[in-house]
Amino acid sequence: PCPLERALGAPSNRYWTLGCASVKYEWDIDFFVEIAAKHPLRVEDPDQAELFIVPFSFERNRKGLPCSMIGSPYQAEAGYENYLARTIRLEKAITGLKQWKTHGPKAFVFIQTNWRLTAIAAGMYYREFFGKGFFQKVYSTATWGLVGSNWARPDQAGCVFVHPWQSKPHVYHPDETFEVWNQRTIGLFWRYYQRRASRGQYLRPLLYRAQESMNFKKVLVAADRHDPSVFKREIFDSKFCLSLNGDDPSSHRFFDALGALCLVVIISDQHYPNFSPYHDVLNYKDFTINIPERKFQQDPNILGRVVHAALRDTQRLKRMHSVMLQARRAMIYAHGWQEAVNHTMNAAQHCLSAGGDAENRS
Repeated sequence: PCPLERALGAPSNRYWTLGCASVKYEWDIDFFVEIAAKHPLRVEDPDQAELFIVPFSFERNRKGLPCSMIGSPYQAEAGYENYLARTIRLEKAITGLKQWKTHGPKAFVFIQTNWRLTAIAAGMYYREFFGKGFFQKVYSTATWGLVGSNWARPDQAGCVFVHPWQSKPHVYHPDETFEVWNQRTIGLFWRYYQRRASRGQYLRPLLYRAQESMNFKKVLVAADRHDPSVFKREIFDSKFCLSLNGDDPSSHRFFDALGALCLVVIISDQHYPNFSPYHDVLNYKDFTINIPERKFQQDPNILGRVVHAALRDTQRLKRMHSVMLQARRAMIYAHGWQEAVNHTMNAAQHCLSAGGDAENRS
């Protein structure tokens, strides 16, 4: 991408990052590249590499600005006029590399956490991100770290492994001993938007009914707006955080909870394993509680009983807390960056060595 000063129509806004395809926010690929660049196994000679991380955000690209020509600040440079032109350039650049031919497409790794690039949506939405040529030559052949795999239909990407979203920075809590953590006073926490979710909406009335029988402190609130300071204070004082099926089986709440050092209660079919990063090496049963949606529908009070039993079992809480600390190092860049890179690279390496879908391995 061109420097910011060559971005046609770029506002004078300190949040805009370098590159003509820039938007206000950074994306997970940006955070990953930042930590991967300092990993001890990184090499700068491509002839020595086995895997190649492609530092490109399709979300930023589709919302980006055209690049101006050098010497002609009001004229767009050919090949950089819009998101489609830029992905055509990217396609030609990648497929033209000798490593694309010698190592194969699965040696090239894309990390993208927009749900529209997962199996259920890619066939419908790929034109929002790239053209048909890129879809056929790169998306369908390379390795992709996506938020979900084989959800509702088989993956269409070359090889897919589930990659974590990054938790919100302001709700990251450093590790603390079990003795300190066990002093938290809120048994169950759930704050979410009032807006209607495309999935899982039927679970909310059951949740409100279930809270009536809970004999421990809880925060269960849906609202149009949540005070960030209140949200932070409450989640930092919570032992369990609830993740409900929403727009899809996953939720940012799962990763925010891990970042806040809060054990997760999941009521969302297909979250495991389709939206569970590194589930082949992390034992989710040891640091999460999973309640099937049908059981919750049949008996909403099961949520209160399960959480209450866990809160009373100190030894179980201690084990879950210990495993949660390990899971955080695998999924939160700000916490255990080197281990997080290792997990991503190991998943990508399996795609390369197995030549198939990382999420279908035995």
